[in-house]
Amino acid sequence: MIVTSSFFNKEIELSDTSPAVLIIENKFLFRDIVLSFEKDMSDDLLVFSENYKPFEFVKKGLFISDPLSPSFDSKKLLGKINSALEEMAKDDAAPLFREVRESLLALAEKLSLLSELSITYDGEISAATVIKLLGFRVDRYDMTLPEQLDAYLRLCASYLGIHLFVIPNLHLYFTAEEIDAVYESAALHHIALLILEGADDASLIGVENRIIVDADLCLIDSGEKP
Repeated sequence: MIVTSSFFNKEIELSDTSPAVLIIENKFLFRDIVLSFEKDMSDDLLVFSENYKPFEFVKKGLFISDPLSPSFDSKKLLGKINSALEEMAKDDAAPLFREVRESLLALAEKLSLLSELSITYDGEISAATVIKLLGFRVDRYDMTLPEQLDAYLRLCASYLGIHLFVIPNLHLYFTAEEIDAVYESAALHHIALLILEGADDASLIGVENRIIVDADLCLIDSGEKP
């Protein structure tokens, strides 16, 4: 995959082995690009393509607006996780699920007999009903912030099939060692990263492919180590 723009004359390769870091020192352009991703309008400024065929970023990629607070509770991600748990309940945990279902039906019958009201209940208790009742969520509270970001990338890759992520300000929040650990995990799970930065912090990580666009919108350095 590659990304191009009318604002710089370079094709930026997006791969799972070399995260691309686009450093945009022009504050107006940096702000416009970040906002375009937040509004799902990134295709107005950047062109993503695979095998020389352009594609809409929102169809294949995901923008993580705040790397300190990944959206673990997004309906789309939780829906996919719950669907996987439903299949487990019907297959690997089928005997236990049947016991739970029978117990719930017995409870419903008992309550209907005890009640002074003439009531009935829904006897169709599916795996989805039980999974929703249990309120599963990702337990991230014992993770460090870099570990949370790594876990979110892996979950989205595994459950949503997303292997392209754009993240702003990664170097602003994390150390080189923390970022390197995220990069290593991303490579293992075939995840391509495009990092957007507003300034060069000079802490180049070995696997990064850095592209710097200065305040005058000139491409001044690839940022590659000699």
